[in-house]
Amino acid sequence: MLPAVLRFAATEPEPVTPDPGWQRYVGRYRDAWGDSHVLVRDGKLVIIDPTADDPLGTMATLTPVAEHIFRYESCDGYSSRGKLAVFEVDDTGKVRRLKLDENYTYPVPAWR
Repeated sequence: MLPAVLRFAATEPEPVTPDPGWQRYVGRYRDAWGDSHVLVRDGKLVIIDPTADDPLGTMATLTPVAEHIFRYESCDGYSSRGKLAVFEVDDTGKVRRLKLDENYTYPVPAWR
């Protein structure tokens, strides 16, 4: 049994290919309480607090539920598990705002 367990433990995980459509959601968002940043990390769409001492410690995974709708899965102990993140987009597909529970956060234009 031990050799089989060791072989399994030594295998590399399959790389996860992110959905290319997620790039429309990537960027910094801002509300009255601060900033958040949506990015693709390790093949997953995630959201972090870029101002935290340890931004990766605030990371929550956004798991697809439907078009532009994701389940917010956080393990930090502060966020409610399973709430929805809804990206509201305009007719061109550009994100207008992100709704987390009943709160809205808005895209921050990139600096040039």
